Amino acid sequence: NGFDPDDYDELAGVVPNSDDRLQILYTGILYPERRDPTPLFKALQKMDDVRDRISVRFYGAKIAQLGPIIEAHGLQDIVSVESRVTFKESLRLQRQADVLLLLQWNNVLEAGNVPGKVFEYFAARRPVLGIGYEHGVPARLLRERNAGLVVNDPDRIADYLRGLLAQKKSAEGIPLLPETGIAGLSRPEQYAGIEDAFASIVKRSP
Repeated sequence: NGFDPDDYDELAGVVPNSDDRLQILYTGILYPERRDPTPLFKALQKMDDVRDRISVRFYGAKIAQLGPIIEAHGLQDIVSVESRVTFKESLRLQRQADVLLLLQWNNVLEAGNVPGKVFEYFAARRPVLGIGYEHGVPARLLRERNAGLVVNDPDRIADYLRGLLAQKKSAEGIPLLPETGIAGLSRPEQYAGIEDAFASIVKRSP
């Protein structure tokens, strides 16, 4: 898996939003009990003092189910469920966002699952807040490349978002993550690694 560099050629001039609010974005499919944003919603409930400085938007398939959950947490004013958009539009939205929300299953069975969305988010070069299994491959990639974190504790999520809020308020804002952070994650680079592995196996074959 990986991202296709050609998909990002048109995004060269797209910059993060200049809105005063911290914009959190999710793009993708929601699976009941497998991709659950509840820890984020609980964190937002703890941030009433900065509530008006945060916006969360969900784009994708099967997201209408979020309505009752959003209402149950009293977050209708800052969390919205949007209409589906094209793939190219989703990439543009990702580049403009302040934080990209990655949802996975918080279960050891998810440890080796690295969906295409992970590579999309890296290519967008925006900080990633992941919710799911904290010891899986995506969590390790985010830590190693200083691109975000995977966490399920609402208090830690709130602390992370407060840090980003402070960074956004600073003169530098929240800059694009360095290109070095996505090195090796494109499809051509990933394919090259597979080719090398296959070549090594063939050489060892009797």
